[in-house]
Amino acid sequence: MSTEEFDLDALLSNMVLDTTNTNDLSGDSKEASRTIIPESEYPGGIDPRLLDLSYSGLLNLHSCPRYFELERKKTTFAQNQSEKQSITFAFGHTVGTGIANIFAGENWQKVVWEAYLGWTAPLMAEDTKADKSFWSALIALQKFFYMRASGFLAYYEVLQYNDKPAIELGFRVTITDHFVLRGYIDVVLQHKETHAIVVIECKTTGLSTVNPATFKNSSQAIGYSVVLDVIAPEVSHYEVYYLVYKTKGQEFEILPFTKTYLQRAQWIRELLSDTQIIKWYAEENLFPMRGESCVRFFQDCKYLNVCQLATGYLTKPCTYEDLQKEAEKDYDIHLTLENLIDSQLTKAL
Repeated sequence: MSTEEFDLDALLSNMVLDTTNTNDLSGDSKEASRTIIPESEYPGGIDPRLLDLSYSGLLNLHSCPRYFELERKKTTFAQNQSEKQSITFAFGHTVGTGIANIFAGENWQKVVWEAYLGWTAPLMAEDTKADKSFWSALIALQKFFYMRASGFLAYYEVLQYNDKPAIELGFRVTITDHFVLRGYIDVVLQHKETHAIVVIECKTTGLSTVNPATFKNSSQAIGYSVVLDVIAPEVSHYEVYYLVYKTKGQEFEILPFTKTYLQRAQWIRELLSDTQIIKWYAEENLFPMRGESCVRFFQDCKYLNVCQLATGYLTKPCTYEDLQKEAEKDYDIHLTLENLIDSQLTKAL
């Protein structure tokens, strides 16, 4: 057939389009078989993926609403994750999980084995500038293992919740207008005599120095009271220890902050304001771009040069299977906004 004989418009007009399945860009038949949720069934008229909130997701919302939208809608047009980004994620996850295992009393061989199983980047990959690799992660864990053995927080032990150690505790809070907030808490410790509570939050950084202001007013630390309400309801205040590992100096820095339940009243209001902002953006079909956030973590944003395009061309439709995956996730603690407010009123009396 010559090019003159080929009529593209005629071909398209004669095709029967199946609008119940997503496009399978990768050739995966499982992906192609997913059933798209009609917009008429969106709860509150909003794509359900935008209703699923987390601490990191809210940080994205605050820095660039457009980035938040594309992340939640699982765009397929992002730049491929660089090896450096892959190493950074694997390093932070491995060190955090290893520290939790050390607090839980695991022996060194088990800590190393779990670190190996949890390393998601290529095993020999290395970020020489930030001094991050699987092997440098083991150095960090070895240093913390000896810190703990030498008496670091010796009078504290991991709190037991439902007959298991309170490490990597997952929580899910049903808010309002179909929004939910989910998250995980690294480690919860309790003093053996006074029963005081300390929450451990593990962080890693390539910076030589750490400014305490970076963490002082973190909403993540205040949100931990959601978990503590369930596992230690008698506690009126608690401390959060940011355990920051500095890769260049290969040393830990401990930043302690005291949090009170009075701070949570404002945190609840701020959380509700975020949900209202998301609703407005969705109703107006306008998630603003923030040019000052086009450079993230010293690199160009992965959506740079494509975020101006129409969202329909950049993202996959929401499917029932996507929502089913979230529904099947296992969380240790399930709460509602009413639970938070009732607890707040009880502690204020």
